[in-house]
Amino acid sequence: MGATGNSRRLILWLVLLLIPAGLRFLHIAADPPGLFADFGNAVITDPYFYTAYARNAALYGDWDPFDEDRFTVFRYSLVSAAARMVFAVAGVSRASANLTGVLLNLGGLLLFLLAVHDRRRWRLTLLTAALLSGNALLFFYSRYPLLESGLLFLTGLACVALLRVRHVIVRPLLTGALIALAALAGKLIGYLLVVPAAVLLLHERGRRGWADVAWLLFGMVGVSFGYLFTVGDGSLRPFLDYLRDVETSTNRLVGFTSVPNYLTTFLTYIVQCRLPQFFWILFPAAILGWWTGTGQESGEDTPRLRALVLFAAVWVVFGIAALSPAEYRPARYATLLYFPLSYLAAVFLDRLWAEGIAYRVTRPAAAVPALFLGLMVLVGALAGSVSGAGVMTAVKFLARFSVPITLFCLAAAVVLGWGWRRWQVRIGVRSARWLVVIVVGLGVGQE
Repeated sequence: MGATGNSRRLILWLVLLLIPAGLRFLHIAADPPGLFADFGNAVITDPYFYTAYARNAALYGDWDPFDEDRFTVFRYSLVSAAARMVFAVAGVSRASANLTGVLLNLGGLLLFLLAVHDRRRWRLTLLTAALLSGNALLFFYSRYPLLESGLLFLTGLACVALLRVRHVIVRPLLTGALIALAALAGKLIGYLLVVPAAVLLLHERGRRGWADVAWLLFGMVGVSFGYLFTVGDGSLRPFLDYLRDVETSTNRLVGFTSVPNYLTTFLTYIVQCRLPQFFWILFPAAILGWWTGTGQESGEDTPRLRALVLFAAVWVVFGIAALSPAEYRPARYATLLYFPLSYLAAVFLDRLWAEGIAYRVTRPAAAVPALFLGLMVLVGALAGSVSGAGVMTAVKFLARFSVPITLFCLAAAVVLGWGWRRWQVRIGVRSARWLVVIVVGLGVGQE
């Protein structure tokens, strides 16, 4: 009877997951809904520019009939290659171009789920899938052939190599190569994945992990140069010209000009990238998943689960820290954070469903960073949520008080983290499946 009940629940979950996946294919040529009207013209113009080379190849048999070498890097992107295959089957149209984005996006989600899946924790995988497949912002961007769709696909593939391959040398070498492809055939921010990957290798292998990190960097650097020389016909000039154009037109790193400016960009990133709007339930759940994942009193904890929690936490923290200093930081860049955020949130919800939460701070060095980030996110989210005058008012407020806000959050995190251990404070919450259902419901389609 128990096996039958599990099978029924599995079928129910799969149906619930297939619905948001199937909705991505409906009215695939439609314009964005009014909710996203202020996301900029780039949502309409950029995706079809990335597929222009594939369109030319499908219609005229020549990828670049005008010999335009300014943006040849886009010709060799994964989106361009995938669009060429879709155009060969479905013809050239806006719908078939959008189909490219949907397929790559869903492929990336499935690859990431394969990477983190544990047969003993199938519910954790399903919760992660529910949060990933149903979020409105990721759903919105998945319907366009943006470079971020290729980035997510190659990121998922890199996670499979990192978390599934067992060969001592092949694992880091292949992971580094795929990270390079995620950055160059996807989006340059894909290089950010090298830091959480390196931390995971060092965590798992100790001192021997430094050799793994060396192989990781060797694979990444080697494939990067090989790719760039191939794209540039033996020269780095096309890529360097592209970087120069990006730097001068849109993307100055204003956060690196001073410490106060960096703190300002970190806090305002939370507001400007719509995190309160689209992550408001996911982010707190992810923080709790990270926090409890470092001190949960459970006999079911495994080294793999703790390693994955660390990997996802570093991914989130370093991702925000690296993305925030830029002057140009559209909401679609934040989609790179969805994978680790959804996994951490699912860790918390899985425990809440199965056995409740029994938490005591045993490792303050791990709890304090989670508390600090949580408080910083809370302040930024509250500023963006309660500001009646809109985003710019919240940004001005955070910019003015960035230093005292950061010092307060840091002090509070240290006091809470070390104080709770000293005072032996223990937080206990019984299994609350109804709460899990509510959180997942709020996380799916939230806006």
